[in-house]
Amino acid sequence: YENHETLYLSFIKVLAKIIGVRFIKDFEYTIYRAKLSVQEKHRLKFVTQSIEKVLIEIEDRRFKSHKGVDLKSLVRSILSQSKIYRQKKGLLRSGGSTITMQLCRTLFIPSNQRPITRKIIEILLAFWLERQFLKSEIISFYLTSVRFEKSVNGIIKATRFFFPDK
Repeated sequence: YENHETLYLSFIKVLAKIIGVRFIKDFEYTIYRAKLSVQEKHRLKFVTQSIEKVLIEIEDRRFKSHKGVDLKSLVRSILSQSKIYRQKKGLLRSGGSTITMQLCRTLFIPSNQRPITRKIIEILLAFWLERQFLKSEIISFYLTSVRFEKSVNGIIKATRFFFPDK
């Protein structure tokens, strides 16, 4: 096994293959690139504490307290798929993914795969990722990796894209 590869991750890869979810080829290289992006953010002295707080409030309020998966959000997400439930509670359709799950999808799972099987693998990967990295590292990886707009990944590129004069 390489640095972050574990028996648990091997199990997830086998399960993903069985249920038909594809992964990127090299987890270690992807993690290495995510770490490099965070280092670049630090090198540029790009301060993100306030953005992190806003992001956590919007995307995943219980980010600091869960272990990668928020069961309450997942249940709400499942219930919100029902139009009757949404109308009764006055809710919008919600996804239920935590920041960690979104990061797993962004880094390791190519797009355009069946949502339900992909979500199962995201959940399992989120538990793995939470054991590999600190919450502060996960939020940093997220900010430097997640897609903010088509072809605009990471907070540095997003800032330049949305605020070109600054």
